Amino acid sequence: MTKPKLQVALDTTDLGTALHIAAQISGIADRIEVGTPLLRRHGIRAIEAIRDKFAEAVIVADSKIMDCGESETAQAIEAGASGVVVQAAAPLETIEAVCLTAEALGAFAMVDCIGIADLKRMAGQLQGLPVSHLVVHKSRDEQQTMGSIQPQELIGITPDAALPPLAVAGGIAPGNAAKLAALAGIDTIIVGQAIVSSRNPRVVALRVLAAWNEDS
Repeated sequence: MTKPKLQVALDTTDLGTALHIAAQISGIADRIEVGTPLLRRHGIRAIEAIRDKFAEAVIVADSKIMDCGESETAQAIEAGASGVVVQAAAPLETIEAVCLTAEALGAFAMVDCIGIADLKRMAGQLQGLPVSHLVVHKSRDEQQTMGSIQPQELIGITPDAALPPLAVAGGIAPGNAAKLAALAGIDTIIVGQAIVSSRNPRVVALRVLAAWNEDS
């Protein structure tokens, strides 16, 4: 089984903290995600700051785009993002604008399916668009009442050749990463708070990778 990629979400509002964490996980994570809280506080300057320090990194802007797909996407990519995130709940025209704009600018678009129950139906609506990943995402609010995302929540949607590659997010930590990574069809594991809130982000990132190795 091919091991999934590790995407680390810098889910903090403090840019200095985000840069420190990025330095800790640089060379370990496959992608660095400029998290929504960071973008809300600092705007595209957060993307520029990460790109300035990590010139070779694959940087994902979790912009949660819902409208103005072309301009929102172009701004993020021009600031240094390698990819952007658009919400599956956005109008199809917006998703199309994001995907096509990203492709035209040499970047990629991930579709965040937070709140979407039927991913196969969603994938059908997106057929023909250059979608990098569908993100199966359990929100922070859901996690507070229902706990982190569980493997059984994904079994019904994997594997399926009709689906784009899948990324998964929602309370993932070293203790549950391996079970999620072992599911067929999972291309990317997105880890946020487990790393961001840690005193040693590098160690936690390495523990996630070690958990995958132990499961193999």
